[in-house]
Amino acid sequence: HTLTIDDNDAPPTIDFDLVAQSLDEGAGAVAIGLSLDAPSGLVVSGTYSLTGTAISGADYTAFAGSYTIPAGATTATLDTSLLDDTLDELAETVVLTLAAPTNATLGTTVVHTLTIDDNDAPPTIGFDLLAQSLDEGAGAVAIGLSLDTPSGLMVSGTYSVGGTAISGMDYTAFAGSYTIPAGATTATLDTALIDDFLYELGETVILTLGAPTNATLGTTVVHTLTIDDN
Repeated sequence: HTLTIDDNDAPPTIDFDLVAQSLDEGAGAVAIGLSLDAPSGLVVSGTYSLTGTAISGADYTAFAGSYTIPAGATTATLDTSLLDDTLDELAETVVLTLAAPTNATLGTTVVHTLTIDDNDAPPTIGFDLLAQSLDEGAGAVAIGLSLDTPSGLMVSGTYSVGGTAISGMDYTAFAGSYTIPAGATTATLDTALIDDFLYELGETVILTLGAPTNATLGTTVVHTLTIDDN
């Protein structure tokens, strides 16, 4: 005679322990907790998907993509490690979403958002040269700007133009603004010197950087271009 004893218990529910958390990109190892609301006599297993703005392999080490909770246990962790870089950048996210598990049902907290906060200071920007002198017949001139380190954000700004030289007569007009794409470190402020037939004194073009976006001013924020008569 075989007596079969049928179970009368509902399967446990599974949830993330937290809806969200924020950690510094230099935090290292991270264990994201999963819990059952009650122990089970069966192994509970499942998978999860990953989305968000952070990039696996660049911002964090790859997740396994699956988990197992042994019979009688109630917890598991989804493990990664945050990777530290030197780029000034916006906070990035890793969004984990549980798929339907085996031997359990989904609870209410099935999505977990991990925000990775940046820990890097913005770069500084300055002119490559404090001053230079060029003949008025030199033609095109590119005055260099540089960041002290690459940035994960676009750097932009404006500059004022002064001095004794006259725009449109001694040199072509400057744009008045610049942009350095994310990941790059240099830009040029471009003009062209205009040759005339006047015997005259040397003239100056003085460029002064304004406060930039996504960077700070370095020490060389004024550049003097002296246009020598020929």
